[in-house]
Amino acid sequence: MSTIPSIAMIPSGYKANKVYSVLPTDGAADLTFARTSSANRVNSNNLIEEVATGVPRLDYTDGTCPSLLLEPQSTNLITYPLSFGSNYWTKSGASIEGDSSTAGVEKVTNGDFATDSDWSKGTGWTISGGNASVDTASTVGLSQAISAVSGSIYTVVVEMSNYTSGSLQLQFGSQIIDTESANGKYVYTVTSTTTNPTFYLYAVGDSEFSIDDVSVKEVQGFSAPSVDNPTSAFKLVATANNALLNKTPTGTSGIDYTNSIYVKRVSGSGDVFLRNVNNTNILLDLSTEWKRFDASIISTSTFSRFTIEIATIGDEIMVFGAQQEQLSHSTSLMLPAVEGSTVTRVAETASKTGLASYINSEEGVLYAEISALFDDGKNKYITISDGGTQNAIRFYFSSTSKQIVARYYVGNAVKANLYYILSDSTIFNKIAFKFKVNDFALWVNGNEVQTDLDGNVNPSNTFNRIDFNLGGNNYFEGNVKDLRIYKTALSDSELVTLTTI
Repeated sequence: MSTIPSIAMIPSGYKANKVYSVLPTDGAADLTFARTSSANRVNSNNLIEEVATGVPRLDYTDGTCPSLLLEPQSTNLITYPLSFGSNYWTKSGASIEGDSSTAGVEKVTNGDFATDSDWSKGTGWTISGGNASVDTASTVGLSQAISAVSGSIYTVVVEMSNYTSGSLQLQFGSQIIDTESANGKYVYTVTSTTTNPTFYLYAVGDSEFSIDDVSVKEVQGFSAPSVDNPTSAFKLVATANNALLNKTPTGTSGIDYTNSIYVKRVSGSGDVFLRNVNNTNILLDLSTEWKRFDASIISTSTFSRFTIEIATIGDEIMVFGAQQEQLSHSTSLMLPAVEGSTVTRVAETASKTGLASYINSEEGVLYAEISALFDDGKNKYITISDGGTQNAIRFYFSSTSKQIVARYYVGNAVKANLYYILSDSTIFNKIAFKFKVNDFALWVNGNEVQTDLDGNVNPSNTFNRIDFNLGGNNYFEGNVKDLRIYKTALSDSELVTLTTI
């Protein structure tokens, strides 16, 4: 195609508060970007990555080419979206496991009992010769404080010998880990429900045995689809049929909610479900690769439930990044800087003024390769205007499902009103609006879909700005892979070339 656009924004370069346009090359049409919070994107390696406040998001969710991602404000109501071992989450017939191969710093001091020190000994316990031994007729503890963190996962190892009678009960504070009554080396995966608990080795009943070694080490999660939280995925194991991982925050009846989470299968082939806030199961199509799933519905109660269910005992899945939003759809993952609170991503937009020399109000083409984030009954605008709403081109996904609209206004009067129902507005479509006196046309994916051959236009130099909203409202919520403005009305053959998928 020989005609060159006066403005071309093909997302590739950016810095804080700016998205660079390819044309003009002097930067005169670089978009001013705004978002007063950090946010996450999917980068070119298909990993979730945080970008700082005000930094545009070139997102690769939809393929190998980036698009400018523009989202509405939203809040993640799940305050522990990564720490599934935390007692914030209820586990019923299920357990959460970390990666035991990543066990870190030893939390127990003198766990090999090399010296008679560091342990508080109840009556009947002795430490000598590399062993802690007990010979007592009553329940007595051997203990020390450890620097565990509530919600973190630990590998606990204990070796029991010289067993004659009684039982050994291991505890973090009042949290019972397990009870053993025979010689052997025992390994446990434990999620601490207390910060800095006392670690107890209790001799229960008439006991006579020795402990050769004991160890407590924190383990990380497994590999996660995240740059900033690379070891934050955890294994959810079904220890019974219909195993549940559940949280039931307080909600509001009559409000849209969406639950979302990243999941992949580890073992087994039984059904796995994500429940919406009304407790209805949504069957997940799992694979051994990470996928994000969501479940949306209007709440019918004051409980905004979030539940994962594994139908079959022994099946294992990985989970990462739980999110609940008061929206009819999911948006990009939001994670708090420190778990324990909600986190909000602020709405973002882009605009540029001072473009009168690059936009011909009398004729031209506005072209975009775009997708809507969701088909949710809201208007989502890209506008060319004089800074107001009365002299403008309004180019938008409309409140009518799947509909794209292009309107040309002069003095608030509609001079052209073209529209088309797309097969899907949430996938990328190539759309062009040609405008000229008595010659308006809408092109979609290589086809001219509607025309209007009767209408006048604004005087020259009327249009001077681009906005991804309409008068500060109806923000564009979607992805922009390509945006161009031509100062002349292109020929049909040029529009075919421009818009063909």
